[in-house]
Amino acid sequence: RLVLGLSISDMMASVVNVLSTWPIPEESGVYLASGTTQTCTAQGFFNELGNISTTLYQVSLCAYYVLVICNNWGEARIRSKAEPLMHIFPETISLLFAILGFPF
Repeated sequence: RLVLGLSISDMMASVVNVLSTWPIPEESGVYLASGTTQTCTAQGFFNELGNISTTLYQVSLCAYYVLVICNNWGEARIRSKAEPLMHIFPETISLLFAILGFPF
């Protein structure tokens, strides 16, 4: 489940990176820019959301392995005590940073 969250975040970030300069407003003069202010804002939102949550899901995956290998936690214990936090942390922090970018 953590790898699924990581994969979804990574796909989101990859799509934004593939779009590159297309969503940037045309009047900016940037090469291949053909978007509007709204498309540029949406790209920035999903860029922050995808890239930050990908990194934080990596942290969650590392914490998962520490709990399993070093602390001998079983699947049931991880699922009930740690895994909810391992999803809430990346999703909440990345969403917070993505929303905070709107005024800029």
